[in-house]
Amino acid sequence: MAGRGTDIILGGNPKMLAKEIVEDNVLPFLSHDTPDVETEGESTSHKGLSKIKLGPSSLALLAKAAIMAKYVHKSESNEWSFQKAKSAVMESIEMSNTIGLEKLQERVAEVTEMYPLCDAIALAYATVLKDCEIHCFDEGAEVKTLGGLHVIGTSLHESRRIDNQVRHS
Repeated sequence: MAGRGTDIILGGNPKMLAKEIVEDNVLPFLSHDTPDVETEGESTSHKGLSKIKLGPSSLALLAKAAIMAKYVHKSESNEWSFQKAKSAVMESIEMSNTIGLEKLQERVAEVTEMYPLCDAIALAYATVLKDCEIHCFDEGAEVKTLGGLHVIGTSLHESRRIDNQVRHS
């Protein structure tokens, strides 16, 4: 197949979807700045064709992370920029990928009432990711059942070899 382009992931990318869901639910509470669409890009979850069904635990953890973000935002004396807020969310997501769900649950269990914002966001991301993985797997299976993707049109490429690969695959 003609490589070196964008790979199509049947069903979607669960990590990207989970990141978008967490950002959409937490960022508005951390910063009142609006993102610059030219540098930050448009939120991709609003472009999705299907709705992801989040489980009750994911919804609860997202709500808790949002409440904690609101608390942190109000308790800080200076306003967080959108970039600082997004950076904090990204650090939390990286921590979630590094530590894992079990360790995050242990860390949260150690503190009774309030736990650090990064842990709250990381735990919310980990549970949302599980829901997104199920959703993407189901959608990918549905596409495969229906016969996969079919090329219905191409534009000319500077390489005739690539044109032929796309048209005859």
